[in-house]
Amino acid sequence: MDESGSQTIYLRRYKCNDCGKKFVISPDSVIKPHHRYANIFKDKVESLIQTGYRSLRKSGEDLQTFLGISPSHTTIKNWLTQGAENHIQNICIVYSSYYCYDEQYIKLNGTRPTY
Repeated sequence: MDESGSQTIYLRRYKCNDCGKKFVISPDSVIKPHHRYANIFKDKVESLIQTGYRSLRKSGEDLQTFLGISPSHTTIKNWLTQGAENHIQNICIVYSSYYCYDEQYIKLNGTRPTY
């Protein structure tokens, strides 16, 4: 990667020996179609956010400092929320055995008893 953050990708062309057609392997594993940044940068932002809370603008500054790219804070927000709507989290939450209640009412036979 050079100083501007852009990188040239060369695609290898293949030719079928039987029919003579030429094929090019898609770079979708590295960068999705119509996207500007590679998938690895999105993963880096997620790991930065998980290790400690950083604002979106500070995360952009971190990417500029360490990786040489400078996406906007809106782009970073889109990266973080892109897969969230289809993501199911199976997290077991461990609670302590001590609970505080402000008030508690019990209904017996549909009416609340007075004490």
